[in-house]
Amino acid sequence: MADDLLTLRGFYSELNKDIRAAGSASQFARDCGVSPQAVLNVQNTNRRGSDELLGKMGWERVGRYRRKRTPSA
Repeated sequence: MADDLLTLRGFYSELNKDIRAAGSASQFARDCGVSPQAVLNVQNTNRRGSDELLGKMGWERVGRYRRKRTPSA
């Protein structure tokens, strides 16, 4: 599972590959059943994709947590 996790940069790299494979952002949007503007908003980092939108594009957002580091005394 950890191998499946991407950094934000990795996500955008993969998203751009998906868009190029479709031929255009408009075609990728049609293939996913979403508006071209929604795809472009995510691709250009204008908006964070909703869970529903990401799901239609073949992605899911997952959260991670870690313990806060406390300063040394």
